Amino acid sequence: MTALRIPVESRGRRVPGLYVRTLEDGREVFEYRARLDGRVVTKKLDARTRSEAVADVERLRTDARDGGHTSKTDSRTTIAAMVEKYRAAVDADPDYSPRTREDIHARLQRHVLPALGRLRVSDVDAQTIRKFARGIPPCRAKTHRNIVSVASAMFAWGVAEGFGIENPISRARERYPRDLRRSDVERFEPRALSDDELSLCIEKVGPTYASLVAFIAETGARVSEGLGVTFADVDLQASTWTVAGQITASGSIRPAKTPGSMATLPLSRDAVAIVKAQRTKMMKESFAAAASDAFVFTGRTGKPLSRRNALRAWQNATQAALGETLRLHDLRTTLASRLAANNVDVPTAQALLRHARPSTTLDVYTRVRGDATARLERMREAING
Repeated sequence: MTALRIPVESRGRRVPGLYVRTLEDGREVFEYRARLDGRVVTKKLDARTRSEAVADVERLRTDARDGGHTSKTDSRTTIAAMVEKYRAAVDADPDYSPRTREDIHARLQRHVLPALGRLRVSDVDAQTIRKFARGIPPCRAKTHRNIVSVASAMFAWGVAEGFGIENPISRARERYPRDLRRSDVERFEPRALSDDELSLCIEKVGPTYASLVAFIAETGARVSEGLGVTFADVDLQASTWTVAGQITASGSIRPAKTPGSMATLPLSRDAVAIVKAQRTKMMKESFAAAASDAFVFTGRTGKPLSRRNALRAWQNATQAALGETLRLHDLRTTLASRLAANNVDVPTAQALLRHARPSTTLDVYTRVRGDATARLERMREAING
């Protein structure tokens, strides 16, 4: 079955002609379909990330405007010079938040400049990037990935601006995929909370985020999906929630992780009560605050809650309540644990969790369904009929 082609957004705005398809193995394939030089073209892009795809589209348009000929790059331009120009472009872009700008600057300063700054842009190839990625000091896998992604976004921007002819990180990902990835020293294990632990954490998280946390725990929503719920998405009479997508940093809604995630789900009585309580609270402020297109979970200003701040509040709460820092995604695992404890069959659990593959549900299920003693007891019951 052909994967659904979905329009791509960049910083809350759709990129004309750019689409993405998610393959069965989870990889994203980017395509450009639009009119170039008087004719409609469909072109598969080599980009591996959305930022690289956006840069490739800009290059295609530039090529078309220039009659298919790109301007000759200056072979003397160094990475340090390109970093400075890229920093200026980031600072001038109003769609970047101050925190994002700070993170980009920090990664360029701490990792890119020391390793690559003296090199000329034209001299940086896949082998150079391989050495750069392997030379990043030990860190979490996510941090390592973010450092490489910042460098890749800079090179993609450089291609669009004429500093280079290709993104060397894209080539390195093709030739040396293992060297550009790093695994955590200790593999993360999902954590399922008991009812008492969950109640204690919700109490510690504070009134601003308590309703959001409780809703995620009841529905198994991904964080961005929970933050993006509007009153129109919830049918209180039918007790259902239609997942419309995920919220972006700009407050708009983009498609969910997979097409299968855009589904209508039943809501528990507690989840319905949470939405009703939020609507009642909003109506005390104004009717507009509880309009159909209004977000269910907002801050004091009426704007959607920040994903970063919600995660920070949850981490502080779990550290205070349980003595360990947990992810908000562990609330999704908590729901899986509850389904497993209630002997819910895998197909039903897969539908509720909206996993694209049954193997994903089974992987989570087998991790959270009790300790060794409980598993032994279930096996004994199975062989004894």
